[in-house]
Amino acid sequence: MLIDGNSLVHRAFHALPPLSSSTGQPTGAVYGFVQMVLPLLESEKPERVLVAFDPPGKTFRHEMDEQYKAHRPEMADELGAQMGLAREMADALGLARLEMPGYEADDVIGTMALRAQEQGQEVLIVSSDRDMVQLIRPGIRVLASIKGMKDTKLYDEEAVREQYGIGPEQIPDMKALSGDASDNIPGIAGIGPVGAAKLLQEFGSLQGIYDGLEGVKQESLRRKLTDGKELAMLGRQLARIDTKVPVELTLEQLKWPGPRAMEARRLFARLEFGNLLERTGHWGADWQGTIHMAESEDLVALCDRARQVGHLTLAPLLGPKGRTGLALTAAPEEVWVWLMPEGDPDGGVRAPALQHGSGGVRAAMQTSPSPALQSRHGKKASAPTASLFDEEEPELPECLAAVLGDAAVAKWGSRLKEAARLLLRFGVTLRGYAFDAEVADYLVAPQRPDHSIMLTAAGELGWWVPDKDVDLPGDLPVWQVRPAVEAMAVERLRDVVLGQLGQLELLDIFENVEMPLAAVLAEMEARGIAVDVAQLQELGETLTTQIEALVDEVYTLAGCEFNLDSPKQVGEVLFGNLCLAKGKKTKTGWSTSAAVLEELAEENVVVAKILEYRELSKLRSTYVDALLRELDPISKRIHTTFEQTVAATGRLSSRGPNLQNIPIKTETGRLIRGCFVAPPGKLLVKADYSQIELRLLAHFCGDENLVTAFREAEDVHRRTASMIYGCLPENVTSDMRRVAKTVNFAVLYGMGSLALSKSLGISRNEAQQFIDQYFAALSSVKEFMDGTVARAKAEGYVSTILGRRRPMPDLQSPDRQVAAYAERAAANTPLQGSAADIVKVAMVRLANLLPERFPEAGMLLQVHDELVLEAPEAQAQAVAGLVREVMENVVELNVPLTVEVAIGHNWRDVEDVGK
Repeated sequence: MLIDGNSLVHRAFHALPPLSSSTGQPTGAVYGFVQMVLPLLESEKPERVLVAFDPPGKTFRHEMDEQYKAHRPEMADELGAQMGLAREMADALGLARLEMPGYEADDVIGTMALRAQEQGQEVLIVSSDRDMVQLIRPGIRVLASIKGMKDTKLYDEEAVREQYGIGPEQIPDMKALSGDASDNIPGIAGIGPVGAAKLLQEFGSLQGIYDGLEGVKQESLRRKLTDGKELAMLGRQLARIDTKVPVELTLEQLKWPGPRAMEARRLFARLEFGNLLERTGHWGADWQGTIHMAESEDLVALCDRARQVGHLTLAPLLGPKGRTGLALTAAPEEVWVWLMPEGDPDGGVRAPALQHGSGGVRAAMQTSPSPALQSRHGKKASAPTASLFDEEEPELPECLAAVLGDAAVAKWGSRLKEAARLLLRFGVTLRGYAFDAEVADYLVAPQRPDHSIMLTAAGELGWWVPDKDVDLPGDLPVWQVRPAVEAMAVERLRDVVLGQLGQLELLDIFENVEMPLAAVLAEMEARGIAVDVAQLQELGETLTTQIEALVDEVYTLAGCEFNLDSPKQVGEVLFGNLCLAKGKKTKTGWSTSAAVLEELAEENVVVAKILEYRELSKLRSTYVDALLRELDPISKRIHTTFEQTVAATGRLSSRGPNLQNIPIKTETGRLIRGCFVAPPGKLLVKADYSQIELRLLAHFCGDENLVTAFREAEDVHRRTASMIYGCLPENVTSDMRRVAKTVNFAVLYGMGSLALSKSLGISRNEAQQFIDQYFAALSSVKEFMDGTVARAKAEGYVSTILGRRRPMPDLQSPDRQVAAYAERAAANTPLQGSAADIVKVAMVRLANLLPERFPEAGMLLQVHDELVLEAPEAQAQAVAGLVREVMENVVELNVPLTVEVAIGHNWRDVEDVGK
């Protein structure tokens, strides 16, 4: 197999949309190159492979003709940045690679193709350049891409004759006559490919044409040939592939041993080709270490070693049919797989274990003594916590439960929070959180889509274990092997990752914010929040009734029945049957996106009803149905998962179900919130930072007007209105305040005049005037934002108040739209990210204080700038006071942080607690 490297990389670059890694490295051309070559290698299984690349500089053809390829534009920077990577990729795939100064890749391929054919080899040439078909003869075929990346055609001599009407050897002569625009070969004016083919069919070759020129019957054609002879002869030399290049490589040196697995994985990981990493599972097991199934005596020895070295590394196992377990190690060369006892009670959560004696995050992180499990090694003991379950509890080996619960033994691992939730099923609280590889990687590269230690192991060690089943050495399935290898990788890579954190000055936020927070979130997830099931079911029935009524109403108004969930049918009814204006046709039919329908809703009642139907349907499916599905059958609580390593800004997100996006401004959204309740004898405490991002803006930019407004507890939106309207605050109307409030937040999030005009329902010119007036009145805000973007462009990242970094590679993008979005993100991240930092620190501090002062209270939810807690009725006021005190004193700003606290029986009906 002879591969034309340059042509495939070019083809991939132009066939794929722009792709880049999280660091801003363009990757689309390299990705496409691998996606074309790797399947061919796997299907064809060639014995010998060579990838040829064009060398830099000119070739012998430029010496023949200075105009050769002269019209071609300079290689795009995004493509040039990938040519070296493509060469690296060829090496990593184990392919022989060659480029010869003064010759094109075509010439190298042509020389090696004939050499191999002469030695009895079958040859397959892979290229997107159909000039290669001139090399076809018995034993040599060409696989050429036609368009894009997936469409290819296999050429042999018959296929060439069928397409061009001439043989492969006549292709250079045809180009000499008809020209080749791509290579700037002029050809003879007035002769095209069809005419050239007819001449070659009659005379055999270019030389044959000129030898028998008198036989050309058409006088005008004969004159053209005569006048263009010199160009034609030069064109043939330029078009003909040189098959006598002095290549010193022998065929034996082209033998392909297969991919260099570890090298390829390192490169795949560096370029973030996760799906290609998955394909390397069958390349062999390259991790270094031994995996054992743990017996009791193994666990005793492992726990003893963990106490000796001062740490235990673990990763959670999640297998089929609910099987769970842990991968455990205290050394980099071997790991034990321990499966939790079958009979784990339906995944229920022992809430009392979290409410009594857990010791808070300080205990989980540092100071808790070992649990009082005094039995001899090797015996099994129930965990010393209460349970909600009536059936007999499954048990953990006592030595393991003791070490897991001992904060003096530091816990390293991957997905420690997930492991903690598994252990809570058995009444064991994981203590001693010290190092989580995913959390560390998130801090190092928050913009990266995957923070798995497996990806880090691939990049640093060349290790990989796929997510799905493949044949692995030994008898263990993938779901046990992968976490085991993750644990070994943590042992080997912890110091490397800590070094990266130190270099970026992120160790403090890692050790004092993110790692303690992991322990906090594990408890919050396990504790969950109570739900009034009957009320939620009733709400679902109400929504169903409303949805059915809306469907009937839409049918009546539209005059026909159709599927309201089908964009195609909705488009046909609105823009076909009802002939509404402003329709946008796409490849698949009429666009019925929210933006399109919202523009029409004020003019047409059918559209308004369809939007209402969509909103209610989404609320029912996304929240009511999802909440009922996710309800824990034993605790009767919702246990969401807080994602700590997803949002590049540093914010937490929520899934399974997502409790952060429940709308608060709609009546139905408020009804859903009303279904989240405090259990009997308790109340919910809700604490919400007031205008925290605007306060941070005032702190960072130091604007006198903003600072004064917050220090004197003024209405900041009223003050803003007075400045942009040029009137006294007492003369500001409610509508003026509404506009100012919208402008305040528009500035925070980099909203342009178009978006602001839509939000306020005004013209774009008016919106731009408001923005201009805002920045004129608050010039220091503009200076702060412009300065932030300028520093980000110079340094490559933006920072939060605690030093969290967010790299901003897209600021350098040649795509103006991409760069503009990055500028808005760069200006906002110090505000949004700092708000996230502040909330996280508040959560950690509260988790340390609550067990000491109010052991039966606990945090349930974090929704952006809001915390929801649960407390005994008699203590709710005092808990609210503690929460406010902690949250308002997390950091010292130039303006006060203000927290609004409310108490109630459900998440909706809470009443403010005054100062």
